[in-house]
Amino acid sequence: MTLRKNELVTVKLSDLKADPTNPNVFTKEQHAGLKKSYERFGVLNYLVVDQNNVVIDGHQRIAELQDLGITETEAIRVEVKNENDRILIRQTLNKLKGEHDRKLDSNDFLKLGSPDQPEGSSD
Repeated sequence: MTLRKNELVTVKLSDLKADPTNPNVFTKEQHAGLKKSYERFGVLNYLVVDQNNVVIDGHQRIAELQDLGITETEAIRVEVKNENDRILIRQTLNKLKGEHDRKLDSNDFLKLGSPDQPEGSSD
């Protein structure tokens, strides 16, 4: 089996078209967390857009990038044949992420401490 290769492109955020049917929404806390992550680590996952620059995955990320004054970023361009393909990709990327074990998540955050705390510091 050969997997289809998609193109990595640089896109202007102003050229992207939002999908009005996107069901994914963020809380204020999630937006704040994403913004802090961008400020500390940069962009860690690409937007996904179709051949017409309609956003398939990344609506929330676009909002935070724009808030930070970013005007362009990298995206994976996927050629979709129809609306059903675009919806299937969106749903797959939004939903197939696995379940989080709350105890393991809590332990990770306890190990990390404050995001501004130097590594190895226990304060």
